[in-house]
Amino acid sequence: MYESGTRRPDSDYLERLADAGADVLYILTGKRSQSVAEVELLPVDERTMLDNYRHAPDAVRAGIKTTLSAFTSGSKQTVRKKSA
Repeated sequence: MYESGTRRPDSDYLERLADAGADVLYILTGKRSQSVAEVELLPVDERTMLDNYRHAPDAVRAGIKTTLSAFTSGSKQTVRKKSA
């Protein structure tokens, strides 16, 4: 009945699905949610950077993307040694 649209799942059922590992947001909206467990697996410094990025203004985020793309564009980056 859920699939035909004649009935919608109630909150108890959705809670059980979530406990079983289902992405309830995806079930309801078709949009994937990021697993909290995935974020918790990141080292603290990476979680901090991700949080800072998500809260940064659009211009700052664009600058970060531009900077990072310079290092991931497929070309080899060389490190110059500091001359004495």
